[in-house]
Amino acid sequence: MSRKIAALPLAMVVFAIPATAAKLGVERERMVNLSGKGDVWNLFDEQVAAGDPKAGSGGRPTTEYTNGWIKAALYYPIEGVVDLGVEHDLTDVWFYDINGSDSIRVSCGDGNLWTTMIDRATSGYNAWVGGAAACTGRYVKIRLKSPTSAVTEMVLYGTAKGVPVPLPVPVRTPKPTMGELMGVNGFIDDDRDLLAAVGNIREYHSWQWDDGNGDPATPAYPANRFGWNPSWVRGTGWGWNFDEYYQDLSSKGISMQPVFQGSPAWMFGKAVGDSLKPFPLGRDSTLPASYLEHADYMFQFAARFGRTRVPGADLRVDALNAATSGAGSVDWMEPWNEPDKDWKGLTGYFSPHVLAAMSSADYDGDQGRMGSNVGVKNADPTMKMALPGLIGIVPEYVKSMKFWADVHRGGVFPADALNFHHYCTDGGGQGAGVATTGISPESDGLRAKLEAVAAWRDRHLPGKELWLSEFGWDTHQGSVFRAPATAGNDGYEMQARWLVRAYLEIAASGFQKAHMFMLRDTWDSSPGTFATSGLVHDKHDTLSPKYAKKVSWWYVNTLHKRLGNYRFESDMTAGSVKVYKFRHATDSDSMAYVVWNPDDKAAAASFALPGAVAGSLREIRFAQGEALGTEGGSGVLGGPYTIAALDGRPVMLFGKDHASSTAPRRARPTAIDVDRFGIDGRRARPEGGRGRILPPAPVFAR
Repeated sequence: MSRKIAALPLAMVVFAIPATAAKLGVERERMVNLSGKGDVWNLFDEQVAAGDPKAGSGGRPTTEYTNGWIKAALYYPIEGVVDLGVEHDLTDVWFYDINGSDSIRVSCGDGNLWTTMIDRATSGYNAWVGGAAACTGRYVKIRLKSPTSAVTEMVLYGTAKGVPVPLPVPVRTPKPTMGELMGVNGFIDDDRDLLAAVGNIREYHSWQWDDGNGDPATPAYPANRFGWNPSWVRGTGWGWNFDEYYQDLSSKGISMQPVFQGSPAWMFGKAVGDSLKPFPLGRDSTLPASYLEHADYMFQFAARFGRTRVPGADLRVDALNAATSGAGSVDWMEPWNEPDKDWKGLTGYFSPHVLAAMSSADYDGDQGRMGSNVGVKNADPTMKMALPGLIGIVPEYVKSMKFWADVHRGGVFPADALNFHHYCTDGGGQGAGVATTGISPESDGLRAKLEAVAAWRDRHLPGKELWLSEFGWDTHQGSVFRAPATAGNDGYEMQARWLVRAYLEIAASGFQKAHMFMLRDTWDSSPGTFATSGLVHDKHDTLSPKYAKKVSWWYVNTLHKRLGNYRFESDMTAGSVKVYKFRHATDSDSMAYVVWNPDDKAAAASFALPGAVAGSLREIRFAQGEALGTEGGSGVLGGPYTIAALDGRPVMLFGKDHASSTAPRRARPTAIDVDRFGIDGRRARPEGGRGRILPPAPVFAR
């Protein structure tokens, strides 16, 4: 039996309900590209130009629904869905066939079961093709077999059987503090003191490290046994200790977010990394049950490092490990990395519905249908799972996953965070074009791109976190992802500036986490992409001392330590000077302004900072070799503030804001607060002449 689904927000809506069958209007917001590619809206964006083909008065629309020829074998056939908002009696389908020849299929149904309306060759040439195609359903699905299907517009005719369901009302998701937002990508063998420059670590973690370490002779599921302390990466008298690693960083106030990669060698009889989907060959990748072994691994990891005690009988460890659970040292899990990477071919590429199937298994054992001892939530309901980081800002991919979840999971999306990667380049991102250089976050329009995703999230998946879990620039001037030397500043200085500004733009956008890529370089002398994107130099001691701090480490550490307890409040930009206002999370009178010149050229800047006078502002500037920046003070709230030579290196201004108080209070010179982020940008009342220790800053509720 098919499962009827609740109102789907990604759909097509009728503008008016005709008494007899008539041409139907559509809304872009209510469409979904099931393949995550192409834009099905291009089939409905020229309805006026389309005319009335059924009556013989069709026009000549031009915009085509296509994804082009690049990697066509990977992405085709492409499919899109329009949702009529309510069940309809459909009567006719017409489409404008321009050239080329392949096939098109149009179906209607309930989102799960489909009835074919037309299935025919696209052999026409600049002509309207179609006719009667009776079907009753709420959803219409269009399938184009290849780029030569070549269709530019479609007209649907029918009659509504009720009132369309309205779009959901947006629910604003709170913005994080900078301490909650700022993160870095790293590994277990990174210097932990260097990792403490931020509050979140996205730790690359291979499945085989916990299960066989690349040895195909180790037992396969369900006889496989896991090693954590020591892990399977071990030798005589040594071994990686993940119990100690996660606990140590967690005790330092750092949130751990491991991202899992690859499969154990026993699954394929050899080590394959992440070039194959994580299930034995021959299974159907669109079924959650195919990912049983992977979902079992997610359960075992969540049981070990989550916050819930799991019976020992459900834990499988090797002879060197004790069967323990509930360590409480890991907050998030990310079950794969870049599942939509097209360079792995069909065997490694996950379509949206394939990733939705694996995510459903990993999240909660496909809502328990796979058993009670597989999936993250079945081990620890408090553990959160992020969607695997996608290789671009691709909301259409996520929309397709949501459609799958609406149909197969009753609307329960199988992740607690939506997750994207993006690199600001003149090629459009990581895989969007041929880059020749990196560009600044402002030139790339980074904030606007992320705000569009946040607006969709607030309407359709409110409460889900948004992550940008990879971004950054190389420092080697031969890299096409470099931060180029600009206005007398070398690549190290430009990388540092742009990273700070990227964190600020991401905070303003409404995203909850941002992980720069990555802590360390992989090879100082290489011009290759990502080889020199680190905050510190590599560990091979080639051009620079091992793990030597770049300018960017000092800048990022300063931003985190000074602004960690503040959250973005408003954009006060005027003219060419960027001015962002932040307010303290627990002391509403404490605020900070961050100002910079996005063109990276030094120029005099004067801007007004509204608010009641509350003593002098403190000015913090970023500086190499200064873990907390350099401090000065001048100007007051409620008047103009002037910086003689403001360039692309942001300046932070801290002060008190009593504008909303009935009686303005004068700030007193005090010591500086110290908290879980190390040092705070505000000042507090003196206690015995020393800074007072604050309780840990709040983190997101589980």
